[in-house]
Amino acid sequence: MSKICPNCGQELKDDQLFCTNCGEKFEEKQTIASKAKVNSDYLKSKIDSIDYSAAKESINEFTSTAYEGAKDVANKVNKSLKEKQQKEKEKYKKYDGENIEVSVGLTPLWTWLKKDSKKEHFYNEIELTLEENQFISAVQAKLNENMVPVQISKEDVVWDRMDEYQSRYVIHSLDKNVVNPYSCLLSFNKIGKFTFVEENIFITPPHLTKVPGTKVDLPPNNGLSLILYGVVAIVIGMAVGAEISGLLLVCLIVGICLIGYGINLNMSRASAIEHNKQVDKDIKEWNRIWDEWERKSLMCSFQEDSNGQLSRIFDAVYDTVKQVSAELIKGKVVSSEVEKNDLNDLEQLVSRRRNEYR
Repeated sequence: MSKICPNCGQELKDDQLFCTNCGEKFEEKQTIASKAKVNSDYLKSKIDSIDYSAAKESINEFTSTAYEGAKDVANKVNKSLKEKQQKEKEKYKKYDGENIEVSVGLTPLWTWLKKDSKKEHFYNEIELTLEENQFISAVQAKLNENMVPVQISKEDVVWDRMDEYQSRYVIHSLDKNVVNPYSCLLSFNKIGKFTFVEENIFITPPHLTKVPGTKVDLPPNNGLSLILYGVVAIVIGMAVGAEISGLLLVCLIVGICLIGYGINLNMSRASAIEHNKQVDKDIKEWNRIWDEWERKSLMCSFQEDSNGQLSRIFDAVYDTVKQVSAELIKGKVVSSEVEKNDLNDLEQLVSRRRNEYR
């Protein structure tokens, strides 16, 4: 590199302090670029000389400490949750289900005969360890404590006259002074952190007898005539068969066939008449059962005056269920629903479905 003397313009080397032409001294007149280069080189040398190993060790140590601290906090939280769940399990152990009866046999119910439905949905921060049998057992214990006259039993329920059945918890009233047209079912279900408690009241369906069959058409009433024609054919064959070759055999065959067909026709007609009489009898009994059931059970289930005590009993059951839910579930109530069917709507539904069950 080179520089120019500011006095005479002589070109000089960059490291010269005096002009060789005029003797001008310019040591203090270095260019800004030269000074900047010197400063830059100086700073670079200083930066390169710094030892970062101590800082790196400090950062690594801080990171490791933070990770271990977070891990320790997570372990403590997890341990706390497990301890809480274990305490809940220990608390639920006393509800062993011994106070729940087990019924032998099948209980028929029809899904469309639901009268009332009461539901509560809960959300828990942690998954609930309470099981259905423990919850039902706790409800029975609380019912006894509240002196509500009911008994919960586990029964096999057949829905809508199907072959399949389910084990359900059915509540029976112990009050002998009330008519009970109801079947009250209590259920407890869990899906993840959500819990569902339901009380569904169904009108008990009629105890139907043999389903009436269908009438059949009567065969023609000419069996006796065919028998007489057969006898005549045999007599004719025997009378003239000797004179005409083969006539006797033909008359015998024709006569036997007519007699046999006539007898069969008479038996079929008699059987059809007996079948239709039985169908009429079954239909009459079927209609009697339905009419009596509609008049007593269906109407009674909606008449507060005649069966108000039973309604109050099942209201007390649900209030008890809510008490137990508050004590054992302790979750946030997501929703609470009450549904009731109207008598007129149910009567129309019964009239429409009455013949479907035949």
